[in-house]
Amino acid sequence: MERVVSCRVLGVPQVEVGGAVVPLGSPLAVNAWCQLVAARGRRVSDDALVDALWEDEPPAAARGSLRVYVTRLRNAIDPQRHGVFTREHGGYRLPPELVDTDAARFEAACEQALALPADPAGAAARQAAVDAALALWTGTPYDGVPDRWHVADERTRLLDLHALMGRTRLQAMVDGGDAASAVPALTRRAADHPTDEAGHALLALALYRAGRQAEALDALRAARTLLADEWGLDPGPALTRLEARILQQDPDLDVVTGGGVAAPPTTGAATEEPTPDLVVRRSSLPAPLTSFVGRGAEQQRLRRLLDEHRLVTVVALGGTGKTRLALETATWMVADDGPWFVDLGGLHEPTLLAETVATSLDLVPGAGLPGLQQALAARDLLLVLDNCEHLADDVAAFADELLAACPGVRLLATSRVPLGVAGEQVLDLAPLDAGTEAVELFVARAAAAGAPASDLERRDVVEGVCRALDGHPLAVELAAGQCRLLTVTQVAEQLDDRFDLLREHRSGRGRATRGASLGAVVAWSVDRLEPADRDRFERLAVFDGGFDLAGAQAVCPGRGLVSGLLQLRDTGLLEVLDEPSGRRYRMLETLRAYAHETAAPEVLAEARDAHLRWVVDLARAAGAELRGPGSRAWADRLELEMPNVRTALRAAAEAGDGLAARTVVGELAWFWFRRGYVGEGLRWSGEALALPTADPDDEAGEASETAADDARSTARATLCHGLMSYLAGDLAKVAELSTGALEQARACGDATTEAFASAYMAYLMVFTGDAEQARALMAAAEQVAARAAVWSTADTLMLRGQLQRALGEPEAAVRTLEESARLAHEVGHDWCHGSALWNAGKVAFDAADYELAAERAAEAVRIQEAAGDLTSWLVCLLLLAASVGASGRQEQAAELLGAVRAHGTRIGFDPAAMDFLDSPAHLAAVHDGLDPDLLAAAERRGADLDIEEVAALVGRLVPAAA
Repeated sequence: MERVVSCRVLGVPQVEVGGAVVPLGSPLAVNAWCQLVAARGRRVSDDALVDALWEDEPPAAARGSLRVYVTRLRNAIDPQRHGVFTREHGGYRLPPELVDTDAARFEAACEQALALPADPAGAAARQAAVDAALALWTGTPYDGVPDRWHVADERTRLLDLHALMGRTRLQAMVDGGDAASAVPALTRRAADHPTDEAGHALLALALYRAGRQAEALDALRAARTLLADEWGLDPGPALTRLEARILQQDPDLDVVTGGGVAAPPTTGAATEEPTPDLVVRRSSLPAPLTSFVGRGAEQQRLRRLLDEHRLVTVVALGGTGKTRLALETATWMVADDGPWFVDLGGLHEPTLLAETVATSLDLVPGAGLPGLQQALAARDLLLVLDNCEHLADDVAAFADELLAACPGVRLLATSRVPLGVAGEQVLDLAPLDAGTEAVELFVARAAAAGAPASDLERRDVVEGVCRALDGHPLAVELAAGQCRLLTVTQVAEQLDDRFDLLREHRSGRGRATRGASLGAVVAWSVDRLEPADRDRFERLAVFDGGFDLAGAQAVCPGRGLVSGLLQLRDTGLLEVLDEPSGRRYRMLETLRAYAHETAAPEVLAEARDAHLRWVVDLARAAGAELRGPGSRAWADRLELEMPNVRTALRAAAEAGDGLAARTVVGELAWFWFRRGYVGEGLRWSGEALALPTADPDDEAGEASETAADDARSTARATLCHGLMSYLAGDLAKVAELSTGALEQARACGDATTEAFASAYMAYLMVFTGDAEQARALMAAAEQVAARAAVWSTADTLMLRGQLQRALGEPEAAVRTLEESARLAHEVGHDWCHGSALWNAGKVAFDAADYELAAERAAEAVRIQEAAGDLTSWLVCLLLLAASVGASGRQEQAAELLGAVRAHGTRIGFDPAAMDFLDSPAHLAAVHDGLDPDLLAAAERRGADLDIEEVAALVGRLVPAAA
């Protein structure tokens, strides 16, 4: 496609279209245009543009103003709508094939010059090519445009490239026999860049080759004096070695190798190693300004990796603390040579990589990678390469070649993406633990910001802030920094607008750098994604709390998902979690929030619909398995997916999708019942039942949304509400809802729901005094259960046993309950198995056979604990406590009661309220006649017991159940 726009950025920016200069308008419009040009074809998010245009606080209407500027620019530059301005994922992009820049032409000429052989024979050609490239340089890049975001990066990159070309030209002159002509420029350069030891070395070499040996030595001594007096620095070993070689009139100095200063000889006195007592340990690790918090385990792991491997990369999202961890770990590994620290964050020209490393190692740059390899071939050192992500491919090639030639060198890199080098060991750095290390970090930084100690004592609020920020160190530090203005509680209240809250504000001469705000950190990684990966990132943000591969496939259709997930992981945008059920993936809340802010509404809407359908399918699959051998595994999986379930139910409620909501609620009723999600089950079942039902005459709905489906889902959701009411002790509500569920189930032919509701209704009728109707309803329930799943028969038998006990038929009740337990055990229906034993234990308690009651209750406790059934585990423990207390061991019974109350409080469930008919007698058996102080002390001991300790206590009280 023919380029439409010609843009000058070397100097004052200017745009030409069709040979005519196009005025860009206000300074803010010019800034916006330049940010897009400087991005070189990459998308620039709205957040980045707002941050670039308004250095201080952006106005409230910043986004609207931005759109106005872009619209005016589009109308002026691309009135024919060739597509110069492309809107993508909450940002804008200039397709590079439509925009030609003088900077791109300059860069292409530089690449051609640098590609020429760096040898004496080719020095003249290299110099001519450099001169041709420099002729294209017409001024400071983006002259007059604020030094922010992409403009700042591109300006630095181009200035570095221009400086490289200047050095390359002078080096070519020295290499090509024209050293005398290069001396004046090198002298000026040494004066302009007093700390550039490479410049001082090249000047001395040029003087030496020009036959001015004494002046060469004077130049080196002047450099030493300048470094010491002005900067407090000792000259590096490269300058020292060059001085010695000039004094020796080393013949190798007259020979040019590899385009730079010849390497020192490999034999002779000049290369003798100093004796041990003369060794001076050198290291270039920067001294930190703040305390280092946490990361003990990560330090140990990183040290082990560095002991065993030669290339280790610490990878994480920006602001996670990669650099600080590397520095702290490297400090422990200081040897006679190093560690040496090289910050690549400000390097934007890959061809300067070897030179930058050489300069940081106090070596004479200019000989490229071959010279660096020769200089380090015999050295044993640790090299820390920091901020490699923007040069990842170039650093990878550099590391591969350097390590191959230098067996004593080890590299510790930090990057937002792995380097991808063979043999590389990657340490994925997770956020801080939100409940411990992140809290410690917040308190330390907030105290430094002036927060009063009394405010920081609100550890619950501090922990809440840290958890909301996923323990991300930069986010935590920025939030703590707001305590200069806000209280901790106010910080917590402002987290809904986290990208505004978590910005670093500086006054005076200070300027926020890239990464000084949470939004900038996220944008850096997200903006570099390929379009397909960006689309996956935005779609996956609908998951809450994590997801597995099947979930990802449901929301991200099409090919390439696995490689896309790997790309998101490698860029720090996705965490990989190892769960007992298999690999899962999680996106930090901050990343989810960013995706929700920047994604196109239609993309999010489509992803939310897919997510809701996935949760509905998951609920249906779980509902069919929660009363069988796999019930524990399914319940554990649903525990992991509960955040997604809640998100889906909210989405269904907002969309008025009653069928989806009632389907999820009805299928998950048994999970909520067994795990003690009483309040949640009541809330969601109530909301689902309030949503509109499907219209049987609606032909436009999907095939699955039929009146029969909705009737079935309504019956099960109604039963769910009844079960939750039963756990809450609301007997009147249970009767009302069971009646409704029974009628609905009969109407739609749902035998499973009808059988369960009928049996419960039969049991409840005993308390109204209508025993005959109760028996008739129970018989009907058993007939329906015979047509349903086998576990439905076991449930119905268990409820008939309860009915028989209530009607005063203990022998018949025990026989029925034993049959229920046997059948439930055969089909793996552990809840029914334990519940049947629990009811049989109640029959024994009624008969004052407390030993038998304790044995049955203890076995029921064991079964329900193994099944992960918290509510039934607690009610069985209460019966066991009563049985033990009634047999004369009241203190031990009180310990059990303390455990029941503590664990029940934790999940919001009171077994005494649920079992309100029997619980008064059971509680009395524990505490009647027991000294109140002994009772309180025993309950306190029990309240401190975890589930395993409760199991051990049960085993001591009833050895047969152990």
